Amino acid sequence: MLNLIFLNPLPIMIPRHILPILFLAFSTQLFSQNQQMTSTLYAKRLVTNHHTDIMQHSPLDLENYRGGFEIAYGKNISKLLNVVFPFKTSVFRMPEDTENKRYFSLGGQFHLHHNMGKTFSPYLLGGAGMLIMAGEMSEVQLPIGLGINIKVNDNIGFNLQTEFRASIDGDHDHYQHGLGMFFNFGNLGIEEPPIEIEAPDRDNDSKTYTPYPLSCF
Repeated sequence: MLNLIFLNPLPIMIPRHILPILFLAFSTQLFSQNQQMTSTLYAKRLVTNHHTDIMQHSPLDLENYRGGFEIAYGKNISKLLNVVFPFKTSVFRMPEDTENKRYFSLGGQFHLHHNMGKTFSPYLLGGAGMLIMAGEMSEVQLPIGLGINIKVNDNIGFNLQTEFRASIDGDHDHYQHGLGMFFNFGNLGIEEPPIEIEAPDRDNDSKTYTPYPLSCF
């Protein structure tokens, strides 16, 4: 049904590229309402598999993988939900190609976390994005996957993520795996001790003044 909507836009007049735009607008509105929450920067090394007939090949077939890189900005919506905006670049080569082709990817993802103590935080991910290929038309993709954050301290940690990116057009479905680091900044949720205010010493006798309750009179 989803393919029919995006491959035949004329009957309902909805461009197929509107999905990632709507997703980005919605997620941007969410984190703009949560300016006091933690922000995160990600930097990851990627390996991707764009092999033809990908569903007939093992995701562990290392011959079909190519390298790439990702940087991303994330924002906490709540303690367990993040919105992340990744920018990715990598290369791919189909069996009929004689050389690698470069592509870029932009989009947005929601990460639903399950905290396992202070160190490990596994999560599920889903979202929408745009794949932009050099010399070819761009296409909409829907990533789904899982990952885990491993905190070293409140500011830095390691990130491991794996995902399958389904193409709306069905041309460039692919696996993508990444390993890298993340850096937290902003409000890290560390509670500061309350400020204690000493009672006034009105007559300068080194004794604080405490008013008597009315019940004493």
